[in-house]
Amino acid sequence: METSFTEGTFTYSIPVDPAEIRKTGCFTLLPVRIHKYNDLADAASHKLRKDWQRHVRDGQDEKPPASPCEAGNLCAFVFPEALPERLGVLTYGMDLAFMHDDASEAVNFSVTMTEHSGFVAAPDARDIGKTQSEKKESGSMKPKKLAAQFLLESVNIDHDLGMHMLDAYHKDWAAVIENTDAGNIKSLDEYYDARRRDFGMVTLWAMAEFGMGFRLSDDDKELIKDVFRPAEEALILTNDYWSWDREYNAAKVNGDRLFNAVDVIAKTKSVPVEEARVWVGYQIGVLEQEYLEQKQRFFREKQNIPFYLRKWVELCGYTISGSHYWSSHCPRYHASHQVSSNGREQTAQVMPNVTSSSDFGDVKENSLSTTLTVGTAPPLQQDAENCQPGKATASGTISITKTSDTKGTNEGGAQDKDASKQRVSEARWNHLDEAALSAPCRYINSLPSKGVRTTLIESFNFWLHVPSGPLAVIENIIRLLHNASLILDDIEDGSPLRRGSAATHLIFGSAQAINSANFMFVEAVQAVQQLENPGAMDTLLEELKHLYLGQSWDLYWKYNLVCPHEGEYMGMVDHKTGGMFRMLLKLMVAESPLISTTVNFDKLTILFGRFFQIRDDYMNLQSRQYSSQKGFCEDLDEGKFSYPIVHCIEHCPNFKDQIIGLFRQRTLNSRPTSAMLSRESKMHILGCLTKSGAFEATKKKLQEIEAELETEITKIEDTTGETNPMMRLLLKKLTVRDTVKRRGGIAELGQI
Repeated sequence: METSFTEGTFTYSIPVDPAEIRKTGCFTLLPVRIHKYNDLADAASHKLRKDWQRHVRDGQDEKPPASPCEAGNLCAFVFPEALPERLGVLTYGMDLAFMHDDASEAVNFSVTMTEHSGFVAAPDARDIGKTQSEKKESGSMKPKKLAAQFLLESVNIDHDLGMHMLDAYHKDWAAVIENTDAGNIKSLDEYYDARRRDFGMVTLWAMAEFGMGFRLSDDDKELIKDVFRPAEEALILTNDYWSWDREYNAAKVNGDRLFNAVDVIAKTKSVPVEEARVWVGYQIGVLEQEYLEQKQRFFREKQNIPFYLRKWVELCGYTISGSHYWSSHCPRYHASHQVSSNGREQTAQVMPNVTSSSDFGDVKENSLSTTLTVGTAPPLQQDAENCQPGKATASGTISITKTSDTKGTNEGGAQDKDASKQRVSEARWNHLDEAALSAPCRYINSLPSKGVRTTLIESFNFWLHVPSGPLAVIENIIRLLHNASLILDDIEDGSPLRRGSAATHLIFGSAQAINSANFMFVEAVQAVQQLENPGAMDTLLEELKHLYLGQSWDLYWKYNLVCPHEGEYMGMVDHKTGGMFRMLLKLMVAESPLISTTVNFDKLTILFGRFFQIRDDYMNLQSRQYSSQKGFCEDLDEGKFSYPIVHCIEHCPNFKDQIIGLFRQRTLNSRPTSAMLSRESKMHILGCLTKSGAFEATKKKLQEIEAELETEITKIEDTTGETNPMMRLLLKKLTVRDTVKRRGGIAELGQI
């Protein structure tokens, strides 16, 4: 078989002796390599355990370590060619995921869902309505702080690849636990598709890209897909094979879901689980052999591919074999006296006796090996008694019967007449379905969101420690008001798009959209009543007044073609955008049990309001992504006096008549389609902004505000004694600074 790589190609890894590999019963067909700087990975694992002990204090740090073992650290095996300065960061993040999973395994599945949701996304809304004594700080907040610190350090090392990993973390790993129904899996292919999401595969490969310092393009991924598929599937089965006893035990003890290929094969093929596990072991070899064949074919046919892609294809195999070898050693899968699937205690794994690829030549999906002496426990079955559906009435509704006092009923007379009148009155009250009212609300809520406001709420809560119940109420209030304002803004601005989809009023009509937006304001007022702070309603009404006041001037300037001065523009932003931030902070501070009254958030809210609005103005005219979601320079179609326009007209008056003249053209015809500026008109305005230096001035302004935000965050951190890596990570995500890659190390990580 031809060799695609020479030993000199590998920079940071060394081979593992094949004789050592076989001592453990590891049966991978692929060679194994380990990073030369395994000690950096172990140091990061140790640091995480210290951080967890200091901040989380739930005892997970006292259990056997996650990644380190006598053979080496997991990340040193699966990322053998990671840049040394990035290996520690990757290990910290990998072990954090392990420890979070271990903490989740200590409780039942419903609690696991809640804690996972809190770890990666928002507070648990199920706490809404609980009494103050029942409200508790989410158990996920402290681990989330460690996760934010890990991601912040990654972005500091390499902004582009760090942000790529952050996006994968939110889009992929955040949904790891959502696919809870494994009972509907009918085939191994279905299982692979579901397990890729459950495994967090996209995040794993994003971590590998970060580690090696390059990112695959969509074209690259398409080119290597035939090699990549068996590699991914082999990695999935390898994890399932070695983790089987641990997962089975957790399912029996804690009622967790069982989502493992062994269980899938046992159920779909109707065989004992021990036999299914042996089959999974053989299938790993089949997939490894397919990977080898596809890799060699790829290298023969694509001899001119760039070196980084060749290296990626080669290292996919080492990720599989490294994971396999580590799994055969690690305490995580080899804790003594685990309960096996047949109910007996065991201290060793059952492994197929594989020595070469020829052993896999005739293995097919439907053939199961029975050559090993294994138990014959029946396939896992769902407990029918514990899975009975709840009873329901024929109509599917819940009927509540209110009985009157017996004495009052027997007295008859006036009371009977009053009751009769009440029944007649109630009979005339026909409750309408809310489908038409709620449809626009559901639509705007379904559109993709970057989650910036949710992240900001969580960031503020690092300082405020608002219990999860009222925090969920506040988040709901802000969501309702924000979505309502989006609907109304699109109508007022005549915008056809919102987040890349049709604006709400184009789907449901302007009248219906306005009605539903107003209803969302009513819902927000109702939600405020769930908060225990008596001043919450005043806060809501006061800041809504400011919001509408700011919006009024924004609309006035557009309608009357009056360009404000920069100070007037900032006043509008402080009312319109800043009002939402002030409302959020005031509501949170009032519900906070810990925050000192000496901490002043006023400047922070002003800066955030200005940063968000000016950045939105800038990106609307400069970002391709904004063009795809809102249309090309959509603010110009509105005739909006955004910050770049204001700066241009104020500092270069000679462009004023040209810009105002073009804006005036959009108002000459009242038809909505005619109000849109031509591309030529937009390009002329963009030329004016470029020549006047307005774009550079806007970018400089944003950088100044960002620097002020960082200073203000530091002041509050010093005052509260609580660092806020999530807020700093949010700024990194929104920055307009020119990002430069730098080298960093684990020494900077976790200084919490």
